[in-house]
Amino acid sequence: MRVAHDGARLETRFAKGEEYSPTVTVQAGEKRTMVCDLSNLGALMRPGTYGLTLTVRQGSSSRASNQAQIELVSLEAAGAAEAARLRQLGGPSPAHDTGAWGPFLSRNLNTVVVSPSLGPPAQDQLALHLFMHRATWLPGTVAGLDARPLDAIHGPHLAAETSALRYEIARARHDPHAITMRATLLHQFPGLRHRVEAADHGEGTLAVQRRAFGVESAFVRPPTRWPYQP
Repeated sequence: MRVAHDGARLETRFAKGEEYSPTVTVQAGEKRTMVCDLSNLGALMRPGTYGLTLTVRQGSSSRASNQAQIELVSLEAAGAAEAARLRQLGGPSPAHDTGAWGPFLSRNLNTVVVSPSLGPPAQDQLALHLFMHRATWLPGTVAGLDARPLDAIHGPHLAAETSALRYEIARARHDPHAITMRATLLHQFPGLRHRVEAADHGEGTLAVQRRAFGVESAFVRPPTRWPYQP
């Protein structure tokens, strides 16, 4: 829901076919911590102040969350141009471009090189996308991924997500510290139990994305020499 200066509402949801499942089932008494990319909601969100609410539906009944206020701030011209270039590496923008970053992750097989024209604040916000792109397309296995770029992702709002990704890589490596990481992660973020258990069975976010539309996908037909290079 968007709260504009005139109080206009913008109601939307993730469309089927996005990299995220359009529905999530939460059992009674279950807590889940999840991250979502608002750019993939299928609605263009321009700079401004927004009030976001999440509606949970069960049959014919529904319940809305408390409202969280966020502000989207414009980049300066050079940074905006570089961000647009990076986003469009996933293919040309459709006639009705809603600003989605999903294709950047799912359709761009090539190594991403960021221009210095993208300033530090914008690079900080893009750090998770850059990590996920590399983790999706880098040849090898989840166990071979370098988790150190996750250190460049700052902000408490992404602490749970980066912790879950670090654990998945450690678990895939059979890292002896993974047991301690698991206990610490569940203590700090009990809503990540579903992510931890998925990683335990080799079905973590990174593994699933690599198989669904990344380097391990049966539907990807790369050229003779794989274009993504370390």
